[in-house]
Amino acid sequence: MKAWAAGLPGPVWTLALWYFVGSVSGVALPVFFPLDGTADSWWAATGVFGLAMAVLLLVLGPRAPAWLIASLVIVGFLASIAATLAASSVTGILQSALSLFWVVLYIALWGPPVAAYTSAALCSGAFLYSILVHGIWSHLGFAWALVTIVWLSIVGSVNYLVRALNHESHFDVVTGVLNRNGLEEWIRLHPAAGRSTTPRSLVVLDLDEFKAINDRLDHQAGDRMLRDVADHLRHSLRPDDLVARIGGDEFVLVLPQTPPEAAPALMRRLREESPTEWSFGAAGWDPDTSFAQVFAQADAIMYERKRQRRAAKQV
Repeated sequence: MKAWAAGLPGPVWTLALWYFVGSVSGVALPVFFPLDGTADSWWAATGVFGLAMAVLLLVLGPRAPAWLIASLVIVGFLASIAATLAASSVTGILQSALSLFWVVLYIALWGPPVAAYTSAALCSGAFLYSILVHGIWSHLGFAWALVTIVWLSIVGSVNYLVRALNHESHFDVVTGVLNRNGLEEWIRLHPAAGRSTTPRSLVVLDLDEFKAINDRLDHQAGDRMLRDVADHLRHSLRPDDLVARIGGDEFVLVLPQTPPEAAPALMRRLREESPTEWSFGAAGWDPDTSFAQVFAQADAIMYERKRQRRAAKQV
């Protein structure tokens, strides 16, 4: 699942909503629209199961493991497809189409575009199959075409909107690298990443004379400097290295497979090739050390080096 988008509830809460709405529909359908014994029992069972899963997700909240979320998405998708294929009446097929709507909407919100469009196509195919097999095209043919168009529209618009919001929320608008929110999200989603990437280093980098340039020239000149440095770092580092601007002229770099004794030499070489100068602090980040601890260590080293560089220039 993609990272949570700005202003939207997380995948756990929307999955709980999906199962809750499905459970209410499953319980209410046999009451207001009696089908037959088998269908009534099916919808009642799915309603009870959906309500139990919704409660479980609400209790777990953000602590819900990724495997549980993925499993419930797959179960909900397959159950909705199976219900659609098994439906034999106009009411039953329309009810199944309602459950398929929540499937498509959820995957469009939190899944990649390929998964979203594939789910919409499969749901449309299941809907069409039930209509054709039971010979009720004249009753539901137009509804199928309309629903398919709506599903594809939802996938396109919602998936694009979420990706746009996600990018705006997690990437710095000036430099295009991760911002503080993006860095914190990366840390949250990769709590044990260090065990497969050790030795690993964290670097805190602060531009020299950035405030003076902003004061002497203008903020556009400062923005150009930030972009130049960010572009230089992204193009010079490896694809697995992480670059984030956490505010002002301060950057954080996460360098997997880079021992702490090698990081200073790397940063000095990059500084020599950079369009501007900077001060930096590097520290080893082992899997048992929190980000806050290693950041504080690297930040202290950076400020000490900045002080030494200022003192050397004044001599």
